[in-house]
Amino acid sequence: MSADVVPLRPRPAGPSLAPLLALTAPGMNAVNAIILDRMQSEIPLIPALAGHLISGGGKRMRPMLTIAGAALCDYQGNRHHKLAAAVEFIHTATLLHDDVVDGSDMRRGKETANIVYGNPATVLVGDFLFTRSFELMVEDGSLKVLKILSRASSIIAEGEVDQLTAQRKVETSEEHYLQIIGAKTAALFAAATRIAAVVAERSEAVGDFLAGVDEGGAGDDRAGVDPTVAGIVSAAARFSAVDLLRAHRKLDGLRTEATAQLDGIDALLVPTAPFHPTIDEVAADPVGVNSRMGTYTNFCNLFDLCAVAVPAGTVDEHDGSTAQFGVTFLGRTHHDALITDLARRFAGMPEQQRAWPERAGAPAVELAVFGAHMRTGPLTHELSSRGARWVGQVRTAPWYRLVALETAPPKPGLIREPGEGRGIRGEIWHLPPDALGEFLAALPYPMTLGKVELDDGRWVVGFGCAADAGESATPLDTDRWPLPTSPR
Repeated sequence: MSADVVPLRPRPAGPSLAPLLALTAPGMNAVNAIILDRMQSEIPLIPALAGHLISGGGKRMRPMLTIAGAALCDYQGNRHHKLAAAVEFIHTATLLHDDVVDGSDMRRGKETANIVYGNPATVLVGDFLFTRSFELMVEDGSLKVLKILSRASSIIAEGEVDQLTAQRKVETSEEHYLQIIGAKTAALFAAATRIAAVVAERSEAVGDFLAGVDEGGAGDDRAGVDPTVAGIVSAAARFSAVDLLRAHRKLDGLRTEATAQLDGIDALLVPTAPFHPTIDEVAADPVGVNSRMGTYTNFCNLFDLCAVAVPAGTVDEHDGSTAQFGVTFLGRTHHDALITDLARRFAGMPEQQRAWPERAGAPAVELAVFGAHMRTGPLTHELSSRGARWVGQVRTAPWYRLVALETAPPKPGLIREPGEGRGIRGEIWHLPPDALGEFLAALPYPMTLGKVELDDGRWVVGFGCAADAGESATPLDTDRWPLPTSPR
């Protein structure tokens, strides 16, 4: 018996959501936190039923498009987080209602909410999520956003009714079918992206006010409107969405070309300004003078670089006077801490105990580590990649011990044992609260996070291990987990 083996051609890789997921991950973390917060209620059935569907998976494509759309428009705020959550609440409410209308018994691989909790409760919780979505819209305060999302909700409802009347009718035309799915599905996708553009558009924020000033609609008191600023913002009306996309495409190419020149370079040092204009020069040509003033820094925001300007002495002007001179440190995206430290050293300022985001009010939590996550350890990157900052060395209260766990890479387990332990040396790291939650979610067995007592009496979040793993692990007679190279 013989057979011919015909090799199959490798299937070309299809489109992937990976780039979109990576782009929107930070924003979606914030959106998910809002969703979990706003689905809560004093009526236990509401979060239980809503959570049954929301926690059941799903790609959350609609809110993801809101986040991606805001990024495309270079929006730097956080208004779109609540609005993306509103979009997801609308979608979730329609799914709950759909399952009741369709008599569905499975969704996303598990029983539908109407099977578990009954039709009446499912419909009412769907209504609750609709009200939550409109609460979020009202909190945003944009009538334009409210109009877009309320219209989309109306279209979805019409599409559901249209589908109900067309079901089991074989004479339904393709055109009618496309009309139904356009209402049921496409309307919310379109609305999700439109509200991102609305939120990001500066002209939308103040354009009506400026137009009213031009027409006398804001009254005679116009002292608060700078004519140069008004001209710049009003000019936005000349450009279309196509113009915006074309400009972003060109900017992306320039950014790629320019940042390639920074390979192997930690920072750039440039003059802050090329000259010192007089008031009369600014008044005569405000836009032109400001453009010249930014000769060495105009590209910073466009390329998403970070920068810190510091004084660097004085210069003699052509008229014999003396003027201040400064330099600016420029760094790559998210290298703010590096640039700030370089600027501090250049200016001769003392080192701060807290990082600048924390001094600016950003929340941070302490995490005590005692093994592979310490500096020079094989898992340090799991902290640094989440924005964690090394603070210093610490020691536990004198009633802990270490055991060697059977993990890859090798890790210790910290076990509290009053009366028989010792002080264990480790490190304290600071990291954002959401990063700690993400870190905890990815923590593999048998590692745990819990409260650890330090020798100064403080209790901080720190590493431990599951009780069963600790009992079977090898005891260690040491007060510190050995690392490849001890930190200086």
